[in-house]
This record gives sequence, C-alpha cells and structure tokens, in this order.
Amino acid sequence: MASFVIVKTGPKNTNLPALTIVVSKKVAKKAVQRNLLKRRIRAIVNTTAQKKEKNLMIITKAGVEKLSFQELKQEIVSQLNKLSLILNP
Repeated sequence: MASFVIVKTGPKNTNLPALTIVVSKKVAKKAVQRNLLKRRIRAIVNTTAQKKEKNLMIITKAGVEKLSFQELKQEIVSQLNKLSLILNP
C-alpha cells in the first residue's frame, strides 16, 4: 500500500507551532474537505503522538481523501512508529 502521509520532525522551537498539517489543493479541491482532513489528522495525533520534545509536520499526498478514519489512523500511526513518537506502543 502506498503511503499517503509523510511525517517530518524537527527540534522543539517555541517560535513554531508544535504541529503543522499540510493539505494542498491537489489533495482536496474544496476547503471543506481539506479542513475535514486536518481535523481528523489533528485528532489522531493528539491521541497517539508524543510531541513534547519535537515539532511535527504532516504532509498529505493525493489519495488520502479517499481513506476512512481508521485507514488514516493506521497510516499516521505507522509513520509515527518509524520515528518512535507513539505514546502507547
């Protein structure tokens, strides 16, 4: 399965937001769809990620808008696992 989500990390910086979510118009043309994806991703990250020591940037790719909430959660959790950023493994 192709990955529809890219997670990047950086050092904790007080001048930057702790979580940045990028959903471009190429992914979802309507703002309503982009905002729905951002809300879903934010909910998943807030419940599963350990983000106290790092800033996170989540970039979505085309096709992510077709995933269900559970499929999206699996994508994000697998990416966070690779970076060792899961609260409860």
